[in-house]
Amino acid sequence: TFVMLFSSRIWRSQWAALFTIGSGIAWVTSLVWYGLLRLNIGEAYLLIHWAVEIWALWLLVRQLAGKSDDLLALYQRAAQAWGGLLMVGLLLFGTLIAGFNLWAFGSVSAATIGDRYTLSAIILLIAALAESIRYRPAEWRYWSLAWATAIGIALSFRLWDWPSTRVGIAFLALGLITQIAGDIWMTRWVSDRLSWHGIPLAYAGLGAILGHSSMLQANSGLYTLIFGLVLLGLGRRNLPLHASLSYLGLAAFSWGAYELLIYRLLQASGGQPGDGFTLLAGLALALAGLQTLLSPWLRRYFCVPAFGLRSLSQIHWFLGSGLAVSAALLGLSQPAGMTLWTATALGLAAYALVTGNHRWTPQIVGLAHRDWTRLGLLEILLCAAYSRFIWFPDRTFLIAWGGLFACGISLVIYQLPWQRWGWPQQPWRSLALWLPLTALIVALNFRIPTQSLLIVGAFYAGIAKQCGRVRLSYLSIGLLDWVLLRDFYAQRWLTAGALPLSLMIGFSVLYVAQVDPYLDDASKKQQRHWLRSLATALVCLSALYQAETYRPMLLYAGITLALCTGLIFAGLALKVRAFLYVGTSAFILQIIRVLWLLVNANSLLLWAVGIVLGLAFIWVAATFESRRSQVTQRLEAWTSALTTWD
Repeated sequence: TFVMLFSSRIWRSQWAALFTIGSGIAWVTSLVWYGLLRLNIGEAYLLIHWAVEIWALWLLVRQLAGKSDDLLALYQRAAQAWGGLLMVGLLLFGTLIAGFNLWAFGSVSAATIGDRYTLSAIILLIAALAESIRYRPAEWRYWSLAWATAIGIALSFRLWDWPSTRVGIAFLALGLITQIAGDIWMTRWVSDRLSWHGIPLAYAGLGAILGHSSMLQANSGLYTLIFGLVLLGLGRRNLPLHASLSYLGLAAFSWGAYELLIYRLLQASGGQPGDGFTLLAGLALALAGLQTLLSPWLRRYFCVPAFGLRSLSQIHWFLGSGLAVSAALLGLSQPAGMTLWTATALGLAAYALVTGNHRWTPQIVGLAHRDWTRLGLLEILLCAAYSRFIWFPDRTFLIAWGGLFACGISLVIYQLPWQRWGWPQQPWRSLALWLPLTALIVALNFRIPTQSLLIVGAFYAGIAKQCGRVRLSYLSIGLLDWVLLRDFYAQRWLTAGALPLSLMIGFSVLYVAQVDPYLDDASKKQQRHWLRSLATALVCLSALYQAETYRPMLLYAGITLALCTGLIFAGLALKVRAFLYVGTSAFILQIIRVLWLLVNANSLLLWAVGIVLGLAFIWVAATFESRRSQVTQRLEAWTSALTTWD
């Protein structure tokens, strides 16, 4: 060391100054170590000497500051470098000891002598850093002081053998204190440092991690809540990421509330799994409502953008809705759990409806007002469908008159001025249109009375006429077919022949062909004709088949001929080609079949039929030859008239 002191005066280099200071540190350390060995003192005392050397080097830097000699300037920079290097080494060593102690909590009975000396060295380092900050503030000094303080807290709690969760509480409290102190400092002085933002965040994050180092505890949610408060406090500052910090703070605060409730639910006994999910859904609803109601205050105090607040509250609503559905699937206790679930579901529906009203919620995020109104109405329907038997214990009464009640409610909903009240009108009218059918679908597991089906069918027929929506009447036809099909089955008509079923299907298809707006266009005339022809052919073929397979054959053949005659007259009266063509074809086929059977039964009839047909052909030929022009004109007129028929 002494040689380097003289040599550095000649070789004026930064490396020489660094080597000289390093040699001096080694010399002093060896002297101290020799003295400790002579006095039988443990080598752990060198940790305190380590901190004293750092302090001495910084004092040397302060004494050499401002000197004009270039050699002294080299020694000043060398002392500063060695002081920083020793400080980093001591901090890393202290971090290693503190981390081991935190990991070994509960497995080691007491702290060792090395822990005590390490704590003493860290305390001296904290004092040195505090004094150096008072002399000349710098970012690295603030970060180093925070680092050393964290190590000191961990080692101090280790000496008292406190669990890591209490260390987490200390770090959270320190984060909250430094955050508040930074706010006060920034209000008085304009200067701003990155460490004033990062240190509270680091303390709070470390405290939250240590607080959750073990399984879910009673106070785990409180650690998350405090961490969220620190993030919200930092989000108030003018930082590039202040909005992100505010969002994270609100999310952490919400998650802390969930943690507190989840711990209470895990400790509870009895009830059904769905009850716990219902409570979580209620908490999600409460958080969504509070964030919506307190939005002006939160925006003003925590500087959270309105867009973010609305997004977070809507995320809570979607989470609550999912939890409510899960609760219904998992099962609820009776009657308390069911009552709580119903209230929660209705609350979620009310939130969606309030959001869907453009007077109460002028600006929304993501979904439109119409979509939120639909979600609210859908949630009301799901709630009513799930808890219907709780409100109406008499299931027979509910099934018998549920369609009537649904029709009455739908008529009221359809007539109310929802648009004037702030809601989009279309979702409410959609609810009014589909509520009666939904009431029938919900009761499908039971036998729905005929009266309920007819009432709902009449409702859709009236709505179709009032609104000019013809296709709604198809529901009326479908419900009428349902009633007829059940009646046919009860009367055992389906086993007596296929004609009743074919008549029901055929007339339904003919109704669609007659009133459907798509087929009403002139260009769709041929499609409408083929659809009518298929429906009429289905009825006629069923009648022909029934006449062939059931006895007495002449009775069913007479029914077929009567039906075909009716179709022929209907075709002539209504000027519908399908009725005329198919009816005439089926009539001729049935006549030929009857004659064939009669000839097979009595051969003399063959001569009579032949004579009659011969006379008929002779008469037709004679008439045609004598009135050729008149018959030709009438045939042309008849053909042209058929082309204009529907």
